[in-house]
Amino acid sequence: MRIELLLFLSMLAMIVVIVACGVPRRQTLVPAPTFFPGLTLTMYDPQVEGRVLGEATLAATILPGSPQFREIEISPPRCYATTSPQITCLGYLRNLTENVLSDLRLRVRFRGPDGNLQGETQFSPEQRRIEAADLAPYRLEVPASRLETAVLELEVVEASVAKSDSIELSLRDVTGDYQRSENSYRLTGRLVNEGAEAARDIRLLVTLEDGEGAIVGYRAVDIEQELPSGGTMPLDISLTPLTHAGSVRHRVSVQGAPLTQP
Repeated sequence: MRIELLLFLSMLAMIVVIVACGVPRRQTLVPAPTFFPGLTLTMYDPQVEGRVLGEATLAATILPGSPQFREIEISPPRCYATTSPQITCLGYLRNLTENVLSDLRLRVRFRGPDGNLQGETQFSPEQRRIEAADLAPYRLEVPASRLETAVLELEVVEASVAKSDSIELSLRDVTGDYQRSENSYRLTGRLVNEGAEAARDIRLLVTLEDGEGAIVGYRAVDIEQELPSGGTMPLDISLTPLTHAGSVRHRVSVQGAPLTQP
C-alpha cells in the first residue's frame, strides 16, 4: 500500500513539473530606449505613481524657437523625483496659431553642472494634433543625479499645419472624482464617434492639474478596438496624482485615425 502511494505521489509530482514547464513565462519588460546617458524618453509608466518621492529641483530653460515656431509656447516642466535613477518631467505645448498643428518635434539638451552639453535628442508629444489655441502635454525623464545644478533646454524645431481630419470623436458626460485622502483620481464618461467613418488607433491623454495649472498627473490610454460611426464606448480611467494637491482638475484630449486611412 505504501509503495503504491509513493508511486502515485511521484507520478503526481512529475505531472505538476510538466504542466509548470508548459505555462508561458511572463514577458520581460524592455526598458525604454536610451538616446544618450543623460536623457531617456518614455511612455506613461503607471508604476511610477508608487515611486514618487516629491517634487524635484531641476532648472529648465525654454529657448525661443526659430521665427516660424514663435507661436508655439512651451511651459516650463514640473519635475518629480522617484526612487528610480530618473525623474519625471511634465509640461504643456500651447498652440497660439489659428491653425491645427501636427508633426511637432522638440529638441531637448541636457547640460551638466559645469554648463557643458552632455547630449541632446528630439521627440514628439504623444498627442499627434493640437487644435488652434489648445494645449498638448509632453513628458520626458532625465537623470536624477546632480539635480540642483542640472539644466534642461527645450525648443520647438518642427511643426506643420495639419491636414483636414474626418474623425469626429467627442467626450460626453465626463466627470472626475478626486479622493484626497487616498490621493486617487477617477475619470468616467463616454466616448462617442460622431463622424461618418469608423475610428481606429484611438488615444486619450489625461492630465491632472493643480490650482495653479501645473501638471500633477498624466496618463496616455490607447484603445485597441475600433469604434464604428455612431458608436459609443464607456470610459473609466484611474490615475494617481504625482503629488497631493488641495484641488485637482482634469484635462482630456482624444484623437484617432479613419479606418480607411492607410
